[in-house]
Amino acid sequence: MSSYFDPHTCQTLDAYADAVEFAVGGHFTDEDVHQALLATFSSIDAPQAPSAKGKGLFTRGFTHDMLQARRSQLLGVTKADLVRVATDHLANAAKSHAVVVGKEESRQELVHRGFQ
Repeated sequence: MSSYFDPHTCQTLDAYADAVEFAVGGHFTDEDVHQALLATFSSIDAPQAPSAKGKGLFTRGFTHDMLQARRSQLLGVTKADLVRVATDHLANAAKSHAVVVGKEESRQELVHRGFQ
């Protein structure tokens, strides 16, 4: 997760921690997952000019088969999958790092929170 020109760094860090807790705790419904998938596909399937499609495939090294495989994988995502991935990749803070670049005024609160 990242933030840019954030005037409320500590509140943002708290929101990120809350988001991890939300995901790991499975505090969402199957309908929420369905709605998220609809939003994802509306972005993926947004109309593009043929030249943009070809350029994207070429510059990123994707094939049509790769894109279809990703679609199939996304269609199979369940709430249990999301909780498992959040637990495996987001919950273990000991393996993650946070870096804050900002003004001196925020330093004291960050030091109080354990930043060096």
